[in-house]
Amino acid sequence: MEWSDMTSQAHCCQFYPCTTARQFLEYLNPLETERWKNSIHVFRGQPDAEFGLVPSAHRRQGEVTAARYYGNQDISCNDQVEFEKAVIKAFIAACDRAGLAIPGDSPQVRQQLDPIDELIGTSQEWPDPAMYNLLAFAQHHGVPTCLLDWTRSSYIAAYFAAASALSSLNDDQAILTGSLAVWALSTRVREVSFAQPPGATSPYLAAQSGLFTVSRTEGNSNDIFTERRLELRACDFSGPDAPFHLQCVTLPKTEAGELLACCESVGVSGVTLFPGYEGIAKSIRDWARIRHKWPGSYEASTRYLLSE
Repeated sequence: MEWSDMTSQAHCCQFYPCTTARQFLEYLNPLETERWKNSIHVFRGQPDAEFGLVPSAHRRQGEVTAARYYGNQDISCNDQVEFEKAVIKAFIAACDRAGLAIPGDSPQVRQQLDPIDELIGTSQEWPDPAMYNLLAFAQHHGVPTCLLDWTRSSYIAAYFAAASALSSLNDDQAILTGSLAVWALSTRVREVSFAQPPGATSPYLAAQSGLFTVSRTEGNSNDIFTERRLELRACDFSGPDAPFHLQCVTLPKTEAGELLACCESVGVSGVTLFPGYEGIAKSIRDWARIRHKWPGSYEASTRYLLSE
């Protein structure tokens, strides 16, 4: 198979479709140094190749969104920034009530959460780099932020793509449709901001070889805020790795179980990526996703008839 240029679909990315889990991992093999030169690429696994590269705080759907916060889909850039600050303030307040320390916390960092018009003499672009460690800690505990998770390991990205794709299966769905994806981004793209907090920021961050891209927002703008999908900005990317600034390797979701099993065989699993009992629980769910079979419709079973 060959790379396909998807510019006609408003992408300036390179796409590579694989057909089997083994082919997928062979392509992502970190030992292929001609392809993945000098560890300059970072990777992100996604359960669906159609999903955009958008940080959780910028998404239109979800439990915690700016649209729900304001009760309005049309919000300004300033509104978006104040929403993100409100979320982090709530996170800090909850940690304070519980007596829990927050990596990256300080009076100066908390001052960055003041309303924009009170931040005299400071940058009005959000977030300030001084916030990155705190945001990373919140992000790794499920709080929506303007950070997007990446990893330096292509195999870790493959694990997350497979595990998250399989998590959408339920008793009403026999098979998965569509493709999962691992995105590869050059860290030498000049138009993308990266954040690499210390590994001690979070045990998960260290175990997952994690880092982040940062989607910054101009906080003093009343323009309507729109989500900025990273892949749709790729046409404007510059750097020494053109045309391979952003690449997407895809695999049919029907191969997700095999991919998850292959990841486990090379030492990438919930146990290794989530130190502690949470990782054990994740590994059991992964075990079930690999080995369980679709039981058929409950309504068509004898058990259902006997329960009537």
